[in-house]
Parts: sequence; structure tokens; C-alpha cells
Amino acid sequence: MKKNVALLFLLYTLLINNALLCQSSITPSLASPSLKRYMSMKDALLNPDSVYYLNLFLVTESNADTFNLNINKLRNLKYLALGVCSIRRLPDGISELAYLEQVKLEASFKLDIEDCINVLSKCSNLKEISFANDSLKYLSNNINLLKNVTKLNISGNQIQYLPAEFFELNKLTTLLWNNNDINTISKEFRNLEQLEELSLNYNSNMNLVEVLSVLGTLPKLKYLGLIDNNLQKIPSQIRLCHSLETLNLSMNQLQHLPDEITELNRLTFIILLGNNFSNDEIERIKEKMTNCFVIWGKRND
Repeated sequence: MKKNVALLFLLYTLLINNALLCQSSITPSLASPSLKRYMSMKDALLNPDSVYYLNLFLVTESNADTFNLNINKLRNLKYLALGVCSIRRLPDGISELAYLEQVKLEASFKLDIEDCINVLSKCSNLKEISFANDSLKYLSNNINLLKNVTKLNISGNQIQYLPAEFFELNKLTTLLWNNNDINTISKEFRNLEQLEELSLNYNSNMNLVEVLSVLGTLPKLKYLGLIDNNLQKIPSQIRLCHSLETLNLSMNQLQHLPDEITELNRLTFIILLGNNFSNDEIERIKEKMTNCFVIWGKRND
């Protein structure tokens, strides 16, 4: 039974992450498994016009010349990923990539975030950005320059607060803000009227009463992730999130759900894997939420 629960949780997590990061804004050709993925500038420059996907690792100041001087030659590039890099700045040539849609700058601890945003803001077609695991303590005030971005991943950093300018991103539909030791969120979140998916996993010090009170003002919020946040109860303010369709409360310390959760008439999936619910409580939840699919399994302590 425990193995089955673990496998189910792993499968669901993979599906959710894929849905959050690889949605319809990616063109079919970019999402296709048959698309060639270039892993070095040397290979990419052999036929630069055919390069749509470039994934580079361990770019350093000492070996970055080929990348810096030639990135603008990949004029059809749509996806750029730089992982575990020690460069501080992005080359200005990136701003010439008119078709660039996705950029991942992950586990790159020396990045000058303000400079990166200045360069990326000139890519008018850019829709998705990840600054995950970059040891960032803040987002710079020029974040509002990324006005066309719809999906942003800032997970695995130390960003406890977002600048006022962040809330000018009025096209943002997905925000992954996992593992940042968040305590609360700004009331300015209500300005993100297009936000549909919000992931706040692995933030164990969060004041959920305050967070839900703010999130209840978002008219289009469909997915809320609160995985592994050391939650012992869900406050009645959950009823304010009336637009929710999927609520993920996995890997917490929950034994009971408030009756107010039944007021979420649009809720289709509630994921309760890895909590402390009794069989009787699960049956009570199912009886009260007949139109909602309940996925559950006990903790494996």
C-alpha cells in the first residue's frame, strides 16, 4: 500500500509539473520529442538557422566567448537553457533573438538579475522564464520590463517578498514560487488578474490565513499548490478561493478539512496524499464533495 501511494504521488507530481511548465504557449514544433536539442555552441553553429533548442551547461567566464559572440547567429532559436553557469551577464546578442519564447537560467549563482532582465526584456516574443535555484535574495525592480511573460519560475531561491513592480506583470498566468521560506504575500497580488496557477510548495513558515485572504481576490486562480508546507489545518478562508479547480495539499500534517471547503463549487481535484487523514474523514470529505475527485493516501513516516 505504501509503495502504491508513493508511486501515485510521484506520477501525479510529474504530471502537474509538466502541465505547469510545458503548456500550450509552447509551439508544437518546440514541444515535439523529435526536435533536435543542441547541447553545445560548436554543434549549433554548424547549421545555425536550424537551431530551435539550445541547452548549455557549465558556461563560465573563461569559456563563454563562443557563446557571447555567436548567440545572435541562432536567429530562429525558441528555447534557451543555461544550467550551472558562473557567468554574471547575458550577452546583448540574446536581445536580437526575435523568436525566443522560453529561457531557463537555473542553478547559476552569479547572475546579475537586473542585467539579465534588461537583456531579456528586449525579446518581444519571450513568454516563459525560469530563475530557479539561482540563490537570489530578491527580484530587481526592473522585473516589470518583462511585460509579455506569462509563466515565471523563481523556485529554490531566498525570495521572501516581491517588489511592487512585479505586480505590473498583468499577463502572468503561472507563478512557481516554491521553496523560498515565504511567510506571507502582498495584497498587491490582487493586481495579477490573469493568474491561473500558483505553486507555493515547500514554504513551511507560511501564514496561510493571510495568504488565502489575498488569493481569494484572484478571479481566475484555478490551481493552488501547497505541498509539504507543514500544514496542520486549513483555515476557513479557503472558501474565498472560489475559482479553484485543483487544490494540492499533499505531504502535510492534515487530519481534517474545514466544512468551508465544500463552498468551492468549481473544485474538481483535491490531492491529499501523504497526510494523516483517517478513513472516516476521507469518507466524510467524499460525501460532502460529490463532484470532486479526492486523491489520498496516508503518510509513510
